Amino acid sequence: MEQVKKGLAKAGISYVTECLGGNIEGIRIGNMYIVEHGSGEGYYFGTLDDEGDTSFTLEQVLELAKN
Repeated sequence: MEQVKKGLAKAGISYVTECLGGNIEGIRIGNMYIVEHGSGEGYYFGTLDDEGDTSFTLEQVLELAKN
């Protein structure tokens, strides 16, 4: 998650770090969240209500956050 935070800061995107329960850390940008994917490879990007198993790369997550 540190790479995501550094990328967001470098892009000038403000965010809030939140504990989503247990030891799960999430980054909130507006109503969207970035969470490490359960597989340990990649990240989830979306609302907490979204269902899906999509895994994005760091570069994809930063591009989604910019948009």
